[in-house]
Amino acid sequence: MCPDHVASVNFLQRKFKTLDLQGKALNWVKKYPCCFEVYFNDDEYRCRLTKKMMLLVQEEEETVKDMQETVFVERLAKLLIIGSTSRNSMKYKII
Repeated sequence: MCPDHVASVNFLQRKFKTLDLQGKALNWVKKYPCCFEVYFNDDEYRCRLTKKMMLLVQEEEETVKDMQETVFVERLAKLLIIGSTSRNSMKYKII
C-alpha cells in the first residue's frame, strides 16, 4: 500500500474523501510536524511518519502482540483442559 512507509498526499486526499473528512490532506499533515515529514519528490508532495512516531507505532504493535499472546495462551489452556476432561470437546464453545 505504502512502500517504504511513504504515501503521496494525493493518495491521502483520496482516503480523506472516502472517510468523508473535511479539508485538504496536505494542510492536515502539515499541521502535525511532530508526526509527519512532508517533502516534494517527483512533482508531488509525499509524507511519512517521523522517527518518533515510528517508535510509538512499533511500541503499540508490540503491546498489541503481547496482549494477543496472552489471550491465545488462555484460550489454548481452556481447550486443553476441556479436551482432557471430555471426549466430545466440540460441544464446548471457547470464547
